Amino acid sequence: MELFNIIAVLTTLSALFGYLNHRYIKLPTTIGLMLISILMSLVMVILGHLGHIGYGIEKQWLGMIRNIDFNKTLMVGMLSFLLFAGALHVDLHELLKQKWQIGVLATIGVILSLVTASYAFSTVIHTSGPIAIVVAGLFIGNHGRQFAMSKKTRENLDMFWELIDEILNALLFVLIGLELLVITLNVSSVLAGVVAIPVVLCARLLSVGVPQLLMSMGKKFDFKFLRIMTWGGLRGGISVALALSLPAGFERDSIITMTYTVVVFSIMVQGLTIKYLIGHSAEVL
Repeated sequence: MELFNIIAVLTTLSALFGYLNHRYIKLPTTIGLMLISILMSLVMVILGHLGHIGYGIEKQWLGMIRNIDFNKTLMVGMLSFLLFAGALHVDLHELLKQKWQIGVLATIGVILSLVTASYAFSTVIHTSGPIAIVVAGLFIGNHGRQFAMSKKTRENLDMFWELIDEILNALLFVLIGLELLVITLNVSSVLAGVVAIPVVLCARLLSVGVPQLLMSMGKKFDFKFLRIMTWGGLRGGISVALALSLPAGFERDSIITMTYTVVVFSIMVQGLTIKYLIGHSAEVL
């Protein structure tokens, strides 16, 4: 019953925050939801310092958020559905046009995951569950859609998984915002997180740029592609979940705060500006 109550509260908050964002803030849905959730978390913290009633409200919310295992909720519960819903709409023919770049940037785990039947089974045999789900979505969304589905079935399939994707993303981003309540913030860790932002971007630049440079030997190097791939490497729920999965200790608290700082910057700044970068690159082309 407690789990049901938590899901009910998160769903209600997602609906309420979604309305407020649509009516007043008008940001992209997931970003707006996370922003409102962060603001609500800050309000709860402030209330906790304003007296007995405010403290009681903050304590109640803290108890609810602490009862949620973020790592397990995302990695075991939500992730497979989100990845499958996303992969379902990917066109394999378009991917094939960039097969060498994708092949280099991907890992050998894709090949191993082709033989898995589900997220759970892939976990048992120690291969990548998320990659298995993505592969399943790619094949069902392309070959299954083409050879085994009528037009009506395809429409129903798309609507169902788009709905699942929207609902789970809404819950996830609200939960990311509410996690601020259980994070131990301190100035040094936040500043370290700010310093980590350019470090993470540089790491992304190298991880994308070096393979592209090697594949562009004798050809024109595509700087526009590199800018988009670097700035578009957003961090989100998985980063927070992995940080929260660390064993308790001072180092864990610092890493969580740094990770949260990077994630908030990634979603709020990179997420809101990527479309302008893509538009600018298209105009240059």
